[in-house]
Amino acid sequence: MAISATVEAGVLVIRIPVLVLEEMRARGVMPLMDGISTREREVFDRVVSALSNKEIAHDLCISESTVKFHVSNILRKFKVESRAELVYQYGGNKA
Repeated sequence: MAISATVEAGVLVIRIPVLVLEEMRARGVMPLMDGISTREREVFDRVVSALSNKEIAHDLCISESTVKFHVSNILRKFKVESRAELVYQYGGNKA
C-alpha cells in the first residue's frame, strides 16, 4: 500500500490508498487532489522543480502576481509556511 505518482498522457496521476488518505485527512493534511485547481497543480509542479515566480509565469503565460496568488493558495491548502517547507514535505515525488 504505497502512494504512487505517474504521468499518463501528460497528466500527473496520483494514487493514494484509502487507508493512507483517511489518515492524512485525520491529521489535517490535504491530499493533493482535494481542493487543488488544475492551475494550482501546474504551479505546484513548477515550485517543487525549483522554478522562480518569473519562470513559472513565463512558462504558464500568466503574470507573476497571479503566480504569487496561486503559490499563496497552495501554501495555505497544504498548511505549510514556505516554498521550502512545501518542497521538503511534498516535492520528493512531485506528487
